[in-house]
Amino acid sequence: VFPLHELPALEKLQRNWVRAFLSPQPLDDICKYFGVKITMYFAWLGHYTTALIVPAAVGVIYWVGIIGRNQAVEDVAYVLFSMFNVIWATVYLETWKRRGAELAYRWGTLDQRDDLLVEPRPLFTGTLEISPVTGRLEPTYPRWRRNMFRYFVSVPIIAICLLFVFIVMILSFQIQDWWDAHLESGGYGFWLSYVPKVLLAVVIALMDEAYFKVAVWLNDLENYRLDTEYENHLIYKVALQLAALLIARQVIGNLKESAIPYVIEQLRLARLSFELFGALSPSEARPPPSQEGEEVQGSKENEEKEDRPDSGKSKQPRNVSQAELESSLYRVGHPTNSLLSDVTFKFILKMDIFYFVENR
Repeated sequence: VFPLHELPALEKLQRNWVRAFLSPQPLDDICKYFGVKITMYFAWLGHYTTALIVPAAVGVIYWVGIIGRNQAVEDVAYVLFSMFNVIWATVYLETWKRRGAELAYRWGTLDQRDDLLVEPRPLFTGTLEISPVTGRLEPTYPRWRRNMFRYFVSVPIIAICLLFVFIVMILSFQIQDWWDAHLESGGYGFWLSYVPKVLLAVVIALMDEAYFKVAVWLNDLENYRLDTEYENHLIYKVALQLAALLIARQVIGNLKESAIPYVIEQLRLARLSFELFGALSPSEARPPPSQEGEEVQGSKENEEKEDRPDSGKSKQPRNVSQAELESSLYRVGHPTNSLLSDVTFKFILKMDIFYFVENR
């Protein structure tokens, strides 16, 4: 049930607030009509918008006066601008704390009541019992039942939803790569490459709407007593999906560009080392069983072997050709070639040291 609007008050707000772009917000009038909670949001929004003028002005000066000049100067300016943003964010938070406390004191909400004295939200359900604090009949809901539902129902459902979002993101990136390759081979217009991106935006909007309904449904079933608890847990659920959407592309890109090629390269080098030396690394190579038996023979047999002309000859591991080594590397032009080249260099260095020690 919502109260009817007052047309004179709405007209006054439209004249003094909506249509007055350059004048300050009439926070007291907004508070009288919409309440403290909504007014505090618009107060924060106005304070934040005003505070953004400072970094915006500094950014414009940086863009006009420094971008496009000496690279060393740009690097130093980037660092200084980052430090400025950190200082600005700290100052902004402190000023908003003071402004928020001032407004809360003005509107009589600075000292909040204890949670036990706050009225439960209208949709809170439970068995009616006498409250030991207020002495009135109030609905109560056991905490263990809420925790059981949260950990055994809400968490698995949210995990499945996030996994579905992650899979959709992976499939969308694969479709984008396939689509770009198809367009390049067919000679179509570059504007067609935006089709998968538009479809991804539509899919993300649909998933966001569906996930929000699921989050609200789970939050209702968890049955929180206070509005603050209800809203906080709903924000947590929605923020998880937002985080999944934001970090999915970064994680997938890192796996495709660095982790997977690095693992493949390590496996190929390990297989090559195992074929040559019988171990995963040249430094861990063991002599053949025949050589181990010769080392434990008596001194007489050793002297006889030393007198032989071919006693100094031993079976050496075969050399690795350049073509064989390069064939085990990842494909040329991959973004991780710099990393893989370092790994290959270390592998070749190990083999050279091993050959030097064996032939010394």
